[in-house]
Amino acid sequence: MAETIKESTIDVSFSSTNPHMVNLFDAMAKNLRPLIYEWNTTIKTDVGNKIYRIVGLITGREAAKQITSMMVNLGVDDIRRYLSNLDTFIEYIKDAKE
Repeated sequence: MAETIKESTIDVSFSSTNPHMVNLFDAMAKNLRPLIYEWNTTIKTDVGNKIYRIVGLITGREAAKQITSMMVNLGVDDIRRYLSNLDTFIEYIKDAKE
């Protein structure tokens, strides 16, 4: 039985209108994008270790572990998509919370 994520608010300051958050996300995504291939046997660890911090800043620590786990278990195409920009990343987090 899957655990449910406690309801918490997504911090709206994490959007493409906040330059600090965009820079933080872009730096993280830039380092990850070259690693996102099917043959990468450590993709889940690589991605999870990098996105956990930003997921935690957006959702709070309580939900970050479960949401990060859900996001790294998506396919390579989805991982590439959510690393494309901050707004898409936030949408994936919102979907994971539902």
